[in-house]
Amino acid sequence: MFEDRFQVGETSHRYRVIRIWECDPTPLLFQPELLPLAVLAKSEQPEMLLSQVADSIKNIADLRQKSNIAACVELLAGINYSEELIKMYLQDDLLKESVTYQRILNDGVKIGVQREFDFINRLLEKRFGNVNEALRSKLNTLSIEELELFGESLFDFNSLEDAIEWLNNKEQNH
Repeated sequence: MFEDRFQVGETSHRYRVIRIWECDPTPLLFQPELLPLAVLAKSEQPEMLLSQVADSIKNIADLRQKSNIAACVELLAGINYSEELIKMYLQDDLLKESVTYQRILNDGVKIGVQREFDFINRLLEKRFGNVNEALRSKLNTLSIEELELFGESLFDFNSLEDAIEWLNNKEQNH
């Protein structure tokens, strides 16, 4: 049995639980903001529903709204649909413009840079022993491309001082 009331002190609010997976998706197709929920609704022909949602997204005039709704649809569609089916109906370029996609991408880049940084530190320690905090701090300022160049140059270094010199030269050239 579901609760249908929320009460705090003298304030009482009644509500109704809606199980979206048991609802007809048709009314959701006419409100752009509800399109992400439509892919979760009950459907005898799920592929056709996804196609209808994709067509509705194409008709949204505002590009920012279109890309954000597309991102939400793709995210929630992943619950009920295969990746292949989603790719077939939804445009990747819209998703890539969404703020959600950009945030996820930026988070991934940060993780990649951190992993590269950790890997370079492990290589330095394996090759030259303990690495001081000043060197780590300088490495931490490098971009992913610069970290990769540093990693490649590691094979040319004969000592930790060569690594420090490489970093100092990089700073002077910028």
